[in-house]
Amino acid sequence: MRASIAAVALLSLPLAGCQGAGQRGSPLPLADFASMRASNENVIHSFSGPPLGEIPESNPIVDASGRLYGNTVYGGTSQACGSACGTIFALSQVGGSWKETTLWSFDLTHGAYPAYPLVADSAGNLYGATDVGGVEGVAYRLARSAKGWRFGVLHNFKGDYDGAQPESNLIFDKHGNLYGTTASGGTGGSGGGGTVYELIHPGSHWTEQILYRFSAYGDGATPQAGVIFGRDGSLYGTTQYGGNTLCPSGCGVVYKLAPAGKGKWMETVLHAFDGSDGESSVAGLVADGSGNLYGTANLGGLGVGCHGGCGTLFEMTPSSGSRWSFSVLHDFAIKTGGGPLGNMVFDAAGNLYGTTVIGGNLKGCLKAGCGVVFELSPRSHNQWKYTVLHAFNDTPDGAVPAGLTIGANGKLYGTTRGGGELSLGTVFEVTP
Repeated sequence: MRASIAAVALLSLPLAGCQGAGQRGSPLPLADFASMRASNENVIHSFSGPPLGEIPESNPIVDASGRLYGNTVYGGTSQACGSACGTIFALSQVGGSWKETTLWSFDLTHGAYPAYPLVADSAGNLYGATDVGGVEGVAYRLARSAKGWRFGVLHNFKGDYDGAQPESNLIFDKHGNLYGTTASGGTGGSGGGGTVYELIHPGSHWTEQILYRFSAYGDGATPQAGVIFGRDGSLYGTTQYGGNTLCPSGCGVVYKLAPAGKGKWMETVLHAFDGSDGESSVAGLVADGSGNLYGTANLGGLGVGCHGGCGTLFEMTPSSGSRWSFSVLHDFAIKTGGGPLGNMVFDAAGNLYGTTVIGGNLKGCLKAGCGVVFELSPRSHNQWKYTVLHAFNDTPDGAVPAGLTIGANGKLYGTTRGGGELSLGTVFEVTP
């Protein structure tokens, strides 16, 4: 049975982490104060289990009509996994309430245990990846048709040089090609530090091209987060391990992949975490309108309440030439949320929103807290204000959130992998 990223973070965060002696970037715009805002959280759906879904582990996406799409790690109708293999679902408002519809039940042959966010094309077709099923995971499409939704495997990962265990969301380029990462593979035989891959769609079939193979050493290893395009056309991402050896397996890196001609790409490590500024970045980056990059490290930092730190929120800023400066904007602490995980989003005003898997209300979830929804808002003199918008309580509002999306109505939408009416997870909305 696959190990949940959220569950691993929840169980290991107070016990793990490295304490490096490295220096933080300069300038150092630390969040100058934190606050707790009156909660405007509303549970719009509690999962009930088979034949429907249960236990989501990634944020949903929202279309122009306000309909939500997402996946659950378990549930559905197939029994091929020893338990139900997971679903892709839609949530629609019907008469003032939300109705769950299962669009696809995974069956192991075509993937299983989907735990990573979906992406939609302009026609409303859905794309994603699973790290289980097929041979070593699959990339898939769920396409709209006159007869309903049609599921197809775009690529079946084989391991070795092909890559294995795709554990990220996918993104599109302007030509309709897809990009993602695998957490392992890339070398012959077992192992490998993972890959960044492209799925090219020249006609009726999709073709995989490996853009970069991580060596599991200084260049980073185990990318669990996807990549994003920068303004220069390069790809940017993070790895969970590799880089600075102050951590047993490396503390992880922020990297850039730049086109180098003739289909080749060149990797540059922009920052290697050292523990004091973060460790184990497993969530994707997000860019602001100026091209600055923001991300989180699940462990490390200087926040109190977790052995080795509760994680950090950082900024990467382009500087002279091809150099980038690194700054920690916020050190997470157990009382106001620890272990940041999942996608962050900006609103039109430049406020940044995200989630943590522990902290907040320390009376719940084994007294480690059930996680929070947070806001990081810019202030004058390059300062930031950290605000807890909602601290989860397990029942009835959910526990262990993993990322957010923002709707046209300005509301934030996310899921929790636990809590709710039946302790099988929820979909929630928060009004900032």
